[in-house]
Amino acid sequence: MDFGCAACFRGSAPEVWKAKPFVSVSRLVDDSHFTVDVMKCRTCGQPCVKVFTEFIDSQAGDDAQYWSVIPLTPIESGRLIAQGQKVNTKLIEAMSHGRRYLQADYPTGKNERVVWSVGPLWIMQGS
Repeated sequence: MDFGCAACFRGSAPEVWKAKPFVSVSRLVDDSHFTVDVMKCRTCGQPCVKVFTEFIDSQAGDDAQYWSVIPLTPIESGRLIAQGQKVNTKLIEAMSHGRRYLQADYPTGKNERVVWSVGPLWIMQGS
């Protein structure tokens, strides 16, 4: 299945990440270290879900941060929005199977990495 346009899911991963083409449609989870947002592309309207996780580095203060942006069908987008704050992260993981999605990783003590990922996403809630 093809998703999006050159602005969101078909361009270079670092360029898409830098351009920030997504706007929020609905914030489902709003925790300081874990958020889930249903988003859409400003250009083509492609729905997607963005998951943010942060892991606190209490010793050095170099908190690891991870973002994943997974394209969705309109039906999937509506399904997640309907779940609201009780969104099932296992469902989001299942939606990532077989899809290319944007991943931006800022691991503790390492350089940032912005890539297209393929394969199952594993969501861990931050602390």
